[in-house]
Amino acid sequence: MPARSSTAIPEIRSFSRPASARLGALDRLRIALRRIDHRRFWLLVLIGLIGAVAFGSIVQSRAVVAGFGTLRPVAIANNDLVAGQRIGPADLRWEDWPLEIAAMYPTDVEGALVRSPVAEGEPVDRLAIFDAGAAMDPDERAVTVPLPLAPPPVQTGDIVELIGLTAGFSLGDRQTIDTRSLGQGRIMAVEETGITVAVQPNQVLGIVETIAIGSIEIVMTPFRS
Repeated sequence: MPARSSTAIPEIRSFSRPASARLGALDRLRIALRRIDHRRFWLLVLIGLIGAVAFGSIVQSRAVVAGFGTLRPVAIANNDLVAGQRIGPADLRWEDWPLEIAAMYPTDVEGALVRSPVAEGEPVDRLAIFDAGAAMDPDERAVTVPLPLAPPPVQTGDIVELIGLTAGFSLGDRQTIDTRSLGQGRIMAVEETGITVAVQPNQVLGIVETIAIGSIEIVMTPFRS
């Protein structure tokens, strides 16, 4: 009886990818990186670096601001402010500045009258405005009287009497002085070189002429505006 020939069964090999659970962490990372578009990958890296730098800047800025201690709002011109303009809420924005610097700027800015122009983005300096109590009526005019030798302790809002002093006639070796009342005025500002007074239009010419040829003394009255 002839012997049966046995046919060997070929070994079946699997070409399927091994399960990810069998791969190490480094291998899984390499596979994931191969699937990512290189341009997108470097873009993500760049975004991450920018975010890290921005975060660090924010933290540093907060630390710098905190180092200044107490903060106080400062009025910043929201647009160009021109002389004679009444400052309204829309003309200002407020920024927190260190107290040591902010103390040099006024807080009662809203409603004040602009004395000298302030550019947009600049803080409103005290010298750029008349004090809040120095509001002018439409029928008033502002004139600046040179500071007398011994000015009284006037302040914004005071009502004063203006006395004009001019040279009179010569009497031998003596020179007489003519005096006349130039009317009342309201103090708008007191500076090192002069005092700004709000007066009526019919007073302006007499005051200007007296300043040109003589001087003006300021007399306090018991009234305030």
